[in-house]
Amino acid sequence: MKIQTNKKKRGLTVVELLVGSCLALMVIALLVQVTMLSSVTFEKLQTQGSSLNVGRAKFEKVVDDIKLGDRLLVSYPPTRNLESYQFQALDNRVLIIRQPKYPVIAPDSPIIDPTVSPTREPIPNENVIIIYSVDEATDPKDGPFVLKRYIGNFANNTYDTARFDKVMLTNISNPEIATAINQQFVGNNSSRAWWLLSPMLDPLPKVPNSVIVGKQELGSQGLATIFNRSRAIGRTVVNGALQLVTRSQGYVLISSPPQDGLIIDVYYHADPTFSIDLSGDNGGTAVYLKFTFTPKWRGASGVEKDRSIHFSSRTILQNRDN
Repeated sequence: MKIQTNKKKRGLTVVELLVGSCLALMVIALLVQVTMLSSVTFEKLQTQGSSLNVGRAKFEKVVDDIKLGDRLLVSYPPTRNLESYQFQALDNRVLIIRQPKYPVIAPDSPIIDPTVSPTREPIPNENVIIIYSVDEATDPKDGPFVLKRYIGNFANNTYDTARFDKVMLTNISNPEIATAINQQFVGNNSSRAWWLLSPMLDPLPKVPNSVIVGKQELGSQGLATIFNRSRAIGRTVVNGALQLVTRSQGYVLISSPPQDGLIIDVYYHADPTFSIDLSGDNGGTAVYLKFTFTPKWRGASGVEKDRSIHFSSRTILQNRDN
């Protein structure tokens, strides 16, 4: 006997198709979102990292320019007459560095013959002038300040007009540039006070004066102070009476006498016009720099974001001979 079975082939219902389609769309949407987020995150980190690295490299270039200097100038052109200048370094927004000029040796030059080849000694009476100026940004996206670099030449007591070189940094805020004098004293356990070379200017908010004994900074601990006080420099006769002549001068006072022979380093924000000579030198041996650099980029939602990094340096002029 033949038994016949009636089997129905069952397909997917409309509801099942809809549920399956929704699940597939949700998975695809999730994958797309993860991919986009990863791409945006990578782009953000790449942009942010690139901006910060470029900023660090340019800041190091500024520091290198300071190291190569042999003098800081109050004005350019260098002159005691501050009514005639292109740049003036008196407002903590301009830094004027004089560097010795060296002869250029071609990389493909033949074997050096000391009798005819230039040496690495600087060219007499020739200098390169590097000027850094903090200016307000003209483009809001570069604001609030930009750091510009200018180059000039000073040779045989003649100068050319400093020309614009490049914008070193954009998106900087709270900039502080200060000429500092560095003086060293030898510790003496019978004394705790020393006279400084010139009057001290008020410390800038982000550029503190410091007194370093050994490797310990005493000023921040209240163990040393720098201030101005009157010092007698002579006597004069006024209306038949002998009077004392005084002048304001910087003074450092340490809470307790340091041990004999211990080196004391004093850095202080000095009046740049005090020791100015006929060629416009201001006698500074160090430079304080403080910047807040804030690169910007756009996030995943298109909203502009930023991150701040603080640059700071206290740099000693290396070519200075006295």
